Amino acid sequence: MKKITVVLLASVTLLVSCVDISGGTPSASVNADTDGSEQGEIYKTYRFSENDESFLAETVFAGDSLAADLSGFGLAQTVISDTEMSPETMGDYKSQDGPDIITALINSDAAHVAIMFRAGNESGATACVDYTKRLRAWVPNISVYVLSAPPVSENEKNGAINEYNLFLKRAIEELGDDKTHYVEIGVELKNASGALKSMYATEAGSDRLTEKAYHAVLWQLCRYAESEQPAN
Repeated sequence: MKKITVVLLASVTLLVSCVDISGGTPSASVNADTDGSEQGEIYKTYRFSENDESFLAETVFAGDSLAADLSGFGLAQTVISDTEMSPETMGDYKSQDGPDIITALINSDAAHVAIMFRAGNESGATACVDYTKRLRAWVPNISVYVLSAPPVSENEKNGAINEYNLFLKRAIEELGDDKTHYVEIGVELKNASGALKSMYATEAGSDRLTEKAYHAVLWQLCRYAESEQPAN
């Protein structure tokens, strides 16, 4: 899948890359193959269909360092990110040379926006949900996907992350908007104890996700989007 302009607001840098996240010709069927295990953790190869790649090409990704690393790996066409961006500030975030999220959506052919942040508190989750309403008001045809906060390596912190995600999920469901969605991405990232799989951390004890972890994230987003499509 060819990747074009990636906008990184933090450094105001334009990147052009060409990446095929499927690792080859997209398969006709979408699947995840179990390739083996490492330290008792199952790892997979995620295959992306042509429909998946089209969906991702039509999606603007926005958020904090999670979104920044997604663009760093060249796995998205358009990313609006800043390590200092938060759910509370993203509605007012601007840079001198880059667009805000709404402007980027209006000026692009994007059909979807995926919002991704690390876990915060309930006020942050509320701010994120409130911003989805602004997005939908300004760009009525856009579909909004709010991704769950990923697990971390230190398992004692994951209880709070799970509570944050549950609050976020309920708040989105209470909107009653069929174009605003909560997407759980932790299923493929967690080990048996609920912590981030060690193979998905850039180094031991780190909470920064590897490129393969982002494959798992995008695969889960595509599977959710696919499930929302009406049956033929």
